[in-house]
Amino acid sequence: MKVSTSDCEDREIETYLTHKRAIIAQRLLALNNEEQDNDKKLEEINHGAGMEEIEPEIETCHNTLSCENQYIDDSDAQCYGFEACAGASIAQLSSTDGMVYGYGEGSIEHGSIDTKGEAQCYGSLSCSHVDRFDAKTAICSGYESCIEVQGVMDVGSLDCIATRSCSGNHIYATGNVKCNANRACQQSIITTGKSVQCEGHYGCAESKIDAGGPVKCTSQGACHKAIIRSKVSVYVDGDKAASQAEIYGAPSVRVYGYGGLTGGLIDSNGTAILKIKMEGDLAGKGGLIICRSGQCKLDCLSSACKDMMFFCANGADCKITPRECQQPRGPIKAGEIWCPIITDESTEGSEKFWGYIEQRKIDRLKDESYSKIMEKFAFDINREEEQLNLMDQGIVSDIEISGMKEMNNGW
Repeated sequence: MKVSTSDCEDREIETYLTHKRAIIAQRLLALNNEEQDNDKKLEEINHGAGMEEIEPEIETCHNTLSCENQYIDDSDAQCYGFEACAGASIAQLSSTDGMVYGYGEGSIEHGSIDTKGEAQCYGSLSCSHVDRFDAKTAICSGYESCIEVQGVMDVGSLDCIATRSCSGNHIYATGNVKCNANRACQQSIITTGKSVQCEGHYGCAESKIDAGGPVKCTSQGACHKAIIRSKVSVYVDGDKAASQAEIYGAPSVRVYGYGGLTGGLIDSNGTAILKIKMEGDLAGKGGLIICRSGQCKLDCLSSACKDMMFFCANGADCKITPRECQQPRGPIKAGEIWCPIITDESTEGSEKFWGYIEQRKIDRLKDESYSKIMEKFAFDINREEEQLNLMDQGIVSDIEISGMKEMNNGW
């Protein structure tokens, strides 16, 4: 059968177009495959092998016991889970702004912390019992969060703002130390070039404090039985805040609050000028002041200096306000103001004078003149400790809290 010329031309065009369509389809398929390969490679970069090049170094331990006993050198260590990072060694040696977070209960416990940045211990027992604690800044805000660090707790500044958060530690700081919670730094050794603030109940009780700046004891029993040295001042303001405490070498001592320095000791210890202001009711009862040399000025108000002894050594310049009180062995009162009991070395003789001081330092807590008030005070402390322990556990009733307050205000 004969086919026309035009029909042949049509078939040739159709064949040509079909061939072109096939070529175009192949090219489109190749481009699509190439695009998919590129997407896959990009996904691998974002979520795979190249991740360490584009993400910061962060070690996040979310789960229970995650990162336990590991070595962590990431610049941002986050321990969220229960006992996460327990026993871990965190060493941020290459970063000047590292962060260590102890969020979970018991996180980092029995581990070690060495950072040039900040350590924040939020969880209860987080950062506790660690072998090492070195940080530029440390915040211990969980119950017993930084308790009983093994060795020296070496920090820039330190905030202990939870119950027993820094208790039982040897603290060396270049900045300010704050013990602003119930027994926050109890039974600790604190050395700093700046200030120490004890604002929680028994916050620095039974501690040894050596500060280049001021020391503040501003809560009930805050510095009870503490041994305090300050190159600037000691400020006491709270019910029995520094009872039975010993204060050495502070140029300025101010005592407010009922029984603020009951059974306590102030020793000039080489200070050129010592200024003491006693204002709280029975603030210095049963206590003693030793003026070894230089000038010592004592300002008494109301009953603050009642039954308090003032020892003035040879060569020391001792001055008392009101002036009527400034004579050995009397008077008892000057108007409405009680006078201290003054003993002068020049009158008593050196051997007898210093021997009497040493004996008084030993016997001052057994003196019959105030033994009953000290027995009551010891009972109050034990009662207070029991109540605070119940508060920590969240099971104390409003009635018990109210009763405790009435008890503390009643003697």
